[in-house]
Amino acid sequence: MTLAQLLSIGVLAGAASCGRAPAGPPATHEVEIRDSRFAIPDRQFEAGDSIVFVNRDLVPHRVLFEGALSPELLRGHEWVIAIGAGGAVACPYHPAMEGAISLRR
Repeated sequence: MTLAQLLSIGVLAGAASCGRAPAGPPATHEVEIRDSRFAIPDRQFEAGDSIVFVNRDLVPHRVLFEGALSPELLRGHEWVIAIGAGGAVACPYHPAMEGAISLRR
């Protein structure tokens, strides 16, 4: 057996012993802003994934997520952010607009 084969077996065994599968590449998720609400998909989110917030509403919005604030998003504009810990999503222009991004446990 070659050194590379032994190392790959060790890496896979280490991942299996942790009870977790090796992580895949980060995913990108789209969250539409429509009718003054965040249309957050019912999916599994992982730390490191990206979210594309797309304004499909008639009025401008901003997105506050994980302490970051988007620029003003006019209709058709988008803002991309990587997910850290997840949490609340809000629009400072419209206090009733709220949502949450939860990470898979």
